[in-house]
Amino acid sequence: MTMQAFHPHLATALSRPRLHVYETAAPSAAGLGAPRSNLDLVGAYAHNIMVAKDLLPTLHLLEVALRNNLSAALSKVLKRADWYDAPRLLGPTQQQQLNQTKSKLATKRKPLSPDYVVAESTFGFWVGLFGSYYERSLWQQHRTLIVETFPHSPRHSRTRGQLGHLLNPLRDLRNNVMHWERITDEPQLAKQQQDAKRLIAWMSPAAAVLLSGVCEFDQALGPTGQAKARHAAGCGFLFDEIKSL
Repeated sequence: MTMQAFHPHLATALSRPRLHVYETAAPSAAGLGAPRSNLDLVGAYAHNIMVAKDLLPTLHLLEVALRNNLSAALSKVLKRADWYDAPRLLGPTQQQQLNQTKSKLATKRKPLSPDYVVAESTFGFWVGLFGSYYERSLWQQHRTLIVETFPHSPRHSRTRGQLGHLLNPLRDLRNNVMHWERITDEPQLAKQQQDAKRLIAWMSPAAAVLLSGVCEFDQALGPTGQAKARHAAGCGFLFDEIKSL
């Protein structure tokens, strides 16, 4: 049995253009310079799935901790729970995102309370608050905001620019993971995951401890993960047998 029957069915389900993206990511089991087989290609796709799966705990804790810490800090310095409705606070992009969040809540018939607004707001909304637009109006005007949000961060990292520099690639990574894009071609992927872990620890050592117990990203990204992905791809050899069940 070969993968000849399996691969066309998979290509139909995933689309050939989507699989084509992985051709440069698929090392040949036959060695350098050898043509890539369908097994190589499916193995590369499976490896991307596994790496994305094992990034989810990191992205989960980063997003949830950031929105809760930053919202609590903004509520404290602005002295109102609905800080996002403070006059002339948000720029055009964040205001539009906030309006969309409120519309979603209204459609779901949920209250427009701070708890719901904070939970429903996108990761991009929170990361956007670290943009240069807010340098004077937010971060310089309320100088305790950074330490309130990242209480365990080192002094040399307590600037809007440095934090934004770390967060922006993580926003893009989060979006790529959630939209099922290829991420294993990102040369800085391991560094980005370490940056996310560092940010989590700066916000909440407790969340960092939890992450250490559930994150298996390093194993997924390395040779062990690649071998597991190739093994999973090998199920294609059993396609006719499984299909008949």
